Amino acid sequence: MAAAVLRGSQYVTGNAPLPWASLPSGAEKPAEAIEETVPDAGKSEPETDAAEEAVHDVHIPEKLGFETGNIGSGERGPICADADGNVFFIDNWGPGLWKRTPGGDLIRLSEDHVSCLNAFDGWIYYISNEKETEAVVRIRPDGSERQVLARHAGVDHLLAAESGLIYEAYSTEFPMRICRMPLDGGEETVLTEGGALIAAYYDGILYLSEGWMTEGRFYSMRLADGRTEMIADGAVAVYAAADEEGLFYVPAGDLHYHFIDARTGEEIVGRQLWVTYHYAHGYLYRYDYAPGNTRIVLIRVDLRTGEEETVLQLSDRLFAPSGQETDAPF
Repeated sequence: MAAAVLRGSQYVTGNAPLPWASLPSGAEKPAEAIEETVPDAGKSEPETDAAEEAVHDVHIPEKLGFETGNIGSGERGPICADADGNVFFIDNWGPGLWKRTPGGDLIRLSEDHVSCLNAFDGWIYYISNEKETEAVVRIRPDGSERQVLARHAGVDHLLAAESGLIYEAYSTEFPMRICRMPLDGGEETVLTEGGALIAAYYDGILYLSEGWMTEGRFYSMRLADGRTEMIADGAVAVYAAADEEGLFYVPAGDLHYHFIDARTGEEIVGRQLWVTYHYAHGYLYRYDYAPGNTRIVLIRVDLRTGEEETVLQLSDRLFAPSGQETDAPF
């Protein structure tokens, strides 16, 4: 890592831009050759439509079936929404997959033990945790057309994107693998084998943790050509999320958060994170105590400037686990 420069409560390093910054952008040029012409004397060249050229140079990010930081099992992937305003969520006690419509109706879609919800292009994708195996399943938002796309002894960290499905799989016949599959099922492609785990994904770049805590590594893999790039050698990421603003991750060990700005390539290193936190679109959201420990608040941090803002006060009163009100902070 490059030498860090202090910016308020943050440090800025001079690392290179994120991997997707070097991806080809815009539409591909036609395969046929373009005939070169020499302009006639006395005739002016037609003016180039700069706005039209700019449109062709814009890279449109890949569509995703999940929200930033919402990849994973259990508490990390229990809810998603579709373009029609339906909210899908997990009932692990039921069990089941439920839908809440824009009108407020609650509809049970499946009795599966569900994890890793994704909503994409008219389908809900999830992992069904069964007695002896786990399956990659998709179902229509009305509960119809349930399809099992893959089945293994274990499946985890499912994500759905425009380019297909990506997930971890393992069995007694092979070690941990990261697999890729078309959205409608079909042949599995093995991306990695041997222990790497999915940490985050955005626009063709897969972020992986491999190893154990401070003896591991955190790196990226570009799906287009399999090229990898080291991000943190010596620690896995205990939390990671990526979007159009950049890559946010917290390495094991020191627990200082890192934010690599997709616009500039700068890497900002901030405070240690001990309590519940979440990243989305260039902002860190974290819980903290208000001055005097009188209440718990939700703070939003602009990762580029370091500016903090209290956006929610959870309670003016504190309660003990028994439910009784208390003056003692906890």
